[in-house]
Amino acid sequence: MSAQSVRAFLAARAPDIAVIEAHASTATVADAAAVHGVAPGQ
Repeated sequence: MSAQSVRAFLAARAPDIAVIEAHASTATVADAAAVHGVAPGQ
């Protein structure tokens, strides 16, 4: 599923949900925390 198809799906069914595209990998907890500027587990 592409990001565009996810955006279209959510726009039609859950318009209050925002899609966030990260500038780097969020494959692990540590990576995701670093991308979002929070501590792992937060």
